[in-house]
Amino acid sequence: MERASISPGVFASLTARSVAGVIDVALLALLAALVQRVRGGHVQVPDVSFMVLSAAYFILVYSSAGNGYSLGKRLLSIRVVNRNGDPLSLVASAVRWAIVMGVGAPLSFVLFDLERNQPLGVAPAMAIAVPVLCIVVVDSYLFLFNRGTRQSLHDFAAGSFVVRGSHEGVVPVVPLWRGHYAWIVTCCAAVAVFSPGPYRWTREVVPRSAELLR
Repeated sequence: MERASISPGVFASLTARSVAGVIDVALLALLAALVQRVRGGHVQVPDVSFMVLSAAYFILVYSSAGNGYSLGKRLLSIRVVNRNGDPLSLVASAVRWAIVMGVGAPLSFVLFDLERNQPLGVAPAMAIAVPVLCIVVVDSYLFLFNRGTRQSLHDFAAGSFVVRGSHEGVVPVVPLWRGHYAWIVTCCAAVAVFSPGPYRWTREVVPRSAELLR
């Protein structure tokens, strides 16, 4: 059982972070859809427009330009800061975005090939998908269960914390519970073992479904 103490009144709650994230993604999806419509293309999210907008948006708002507040986090009165309680540097903010949103780009490549009925072989697809899925699973696991500092994988990589807007100054830190490491290894092993099966099944089903719809 995790023994790390939680500092009351410092870290943003799981609910606040989740709601803020939904608001931000919905805003970006709407903007990306408008861009696609203006360009005369089909509305599809995620796509290049969505990825570019999300990179520009999140990297800037979590730096000094946005003082650590995205629109969603502003509405929920929470913000992203570094260990000293200051906004992130552009580099740290870019690292944070790359793990939260950027990991979707290589996975989209695998799915795009499936849609075009030219799926990658299992080995190349897994070489792309397994690392990406491990990042997503570990990030999600820590988001849900790291109760000490509420840091996810993207927070550890960027040295960031999501705190309540009222907090000022240095952020208190507690060590990550050792038991989490065992769960992280287990999650990644499960991804590596079970991912090839569904992909092989999808490679067969998608082309056949496309033929039936023609």
